[in-house]
Amino acid sequence: MVKMIVVKRLLLCPPLYPPSRGGSQALFADLAELWRRDGGEVVVCTSRLDSDQDVADPEREGITVRRFSARSCVTRPWQGRLLGAAARWGPIPWRAAVGFPHILTRGYRRYLRRELAGRHGPFHLMVGGVLPHTHFLEPAVRFAGRHGIPWVAVPLLHAGLLDVKPLRHVAGPAAGALLASARTVVALTPAEIPGLLSLGVARGRITILPAALMDEATPRTAGGTAPVTPGHRPYVLQAGALAADKGTDILLAAHARRVNAGAAEFLVLAGHPRPEVSQLLAGLPPAVRRQTLLVERPGEDRWRQIMSGAAVLVQPSRADSFGRVILEAWREGRPVIVAAAGGLPHLVRAGRDGHIVPAGDIPALAAALDTVFGSPAAAARLGATGRRRFLEHFTWRSVYPQWRQALSAAMAGSAA
Repeated sequence: MVKMIVVKRLLLCPPLYPPSRGGSQALFADLAELWRRDGGEVVVCTSRLDSDQDVADPEREGITVRRFSARSCVTRPWQGRLLGAAARWGPIPWRAAVGFPHILTRGYRRYLRRELAGRHGPFHLMVGGVLPHTHFLEPAVRFAGRHGIPWVAVPLLHAGLLDVKPLRHVAGPAAGALLASARTVVALTPAEIPGLLSLGVARGRITILPAALMDEATPRTAGGTAPVTPGHRPYVLQAGALAADKGTDILLAAHARRVNAGAAEFLVLAGHPRPEVSQLLAGLPPAVRRQTLLVERPGEDRWRQIMSGAAVLVQPSRADSFGRVILEAWREGRPVIVAAAGGLPHLVRAGRDGHIVPAGDIPALAAALDTVFGSPAAAARLGATGRRRFLEHFTWRSVYPQWRQALSAAMAGSAA
């Protein structure tokens, strides 16, 4: 049994952090809050998106957030080509520092090198991720090595993409070299393990720990809230990042297929669409466009309202290492449909708390939606089972002790 170490200082280095929305952002924010509640102190170093320019992180006892501007070279072709060559052919430190998709964070590097230890240290543990953002992880790993700080990796590897993309794009340049110094590597589901093994991570250093939600609130009732769709029409929901990797294109095609066959349900897309999705939305036939609603960047209350009113949440994604949005749907008692890729089929039990369809299979997804709307009682049972499973297994009240044990073991000098 590992002896607990209390009142310790934790350094978190995620590439993104709230108010930016996403599963990784929420996971690191939850860990910071839980560590603080345990009596520790947390310093979060993260990047600043354009949408974060006006964010003023509140001063909270025990949690300090530092944000650093990040510059993407994706829109600068010659710089992108130069950095791409360095990421592929340069020495391992260059490859890790350049990262993929080639984002520069010079102020962050300078701060870790010159100021962080003196201003906030000493640190007892560093927790870093997320792949493929090696550009943000490499300076943190270098900082931890320079100061003798043990660290835990949370790669959140999008294993479902390994069927369609090379490992170096999914994990980032030189990811294996970075993970080699981690005392523990956390996988949220077994889906990540083959990819981590391919990166050279020993199986004995991999610990499977699930994500969870803080809020266990009673599900809301859709009838008592402002309408999401005209006349409270039933709707299918995809929430979060809206991109091809997330299967939004597949969902749009399945939705169009159903509309053309006479289905009356709406499709609501809640989140920020990537350019390829914006193009698809602009090109929808008029009949399909009339039954499609985009809600960009909804606030927390609106997000919860949209989730609680959905007939079904659909996440046909290849790029989910876990699928926090599934837990949010279960919290509201909503049934779910997911793709058989990445971590999602390790979370959802087919026919018990949701449906699983082959990744990229438009007819199968359309048929699953027909099943949900053709059998409302069965769909309600799936949602109720998901709600019970969430309360039993996926709240931080039950999950955090596992994380605390793993983090304490890393500080004590052993793999979890």
